[in-house]
Amino acid sequence: IVTLSEAKRQLNILDNSEDDSHIQLLIDAASASAQSYTGRMLSKGVVNILTSGYQEISLPYGEVTEAENAIVTTVTGDVIEATFEPITQILTIADGAITETDKVKVTYDAGYADDQVPHSVKIGVLMIISTMYENREDIVVGLIVNKVPEGSKQYLDCVKLQEI
Repeated sequence: IVTLSEAKRQLNILDNSEDDSHIQLLIDAASASAQSYTGRMLSKGVVNILTSGYQEISLPYGEVTEAENAIVTTVTGDVIEATFEPITQILTIADGAITETDKVKVTYDAGYADDQVPHSVKIGVLMIISTMYENREDIVVGLIVNKVPEGSKQYLDCVKLQEI
């Protein structure tokens, strides 16, 4: 989501590589926090879900980036025919392909490509990194403690999946 050089620029660290490993830890933690908060995969990855008995499966974690690569199988490995609706993010299993008790595994790619991460997400993650870098303790006297800093939420809310 954010590169080491972008994070260092945010932190105003220009020529020092002394903290690089620590900053990379902050990048990883901030990215995980942002993904958890938004309910989306913000960087490319593979999703595996296991479900049973549903003809329609709402694919979690935001936009499916490679819908044509979605693989639907029974737990024994038999491929099941399914169609994907990109607007609703719903995968529909062909009529009669499964019963109510059949377990189904769905594997698909999701997340943003590096060059497609929304700017609001990058800014939100950079703000989380800044907060964690400046406040290296759990509790700082005089500050309100939040899981995701309020300023970051404003940017991450742009892509947050809303529960209906």
